[in-house]
Amino acid sequence: MFGSRPVWGWLYPYQGSTKVKALKSKSCLVGKDSSCDIVIGKQQVPSLDDYLNLNKQHFKIKRKDDGVFLEDLSRLHTIVNNRSLVFGERVKLR
Repeated sequence: MFGSRPVWGWLYPYQGSTKVKALKSKSCLVGKDSSCDIVIGKQQVPSLDDYLNLNKQHFKIKRKDDGVFLEDLSRLHTIVNNRSLVFGERVKLR
């Protein structure tokens, strides 16, 4: 399609009713704030506790020449591949 960006990846939910999201931009900000590229609302997580543990800007996914990376922007923990990240940590995704 003219003007549309190709999909280079997919973001799958761990739990809840969040739908699979196509990744098209070089970076994607995820959180509960309306300024995020992917906004996670209360109805999309299993419990109120899970929602309260979500930051306004929780993490960012960036596509670079050497791979795809997730940067933790949360002081409330982000888990990648069963490992809890620390604030500001960046990991390469598989």
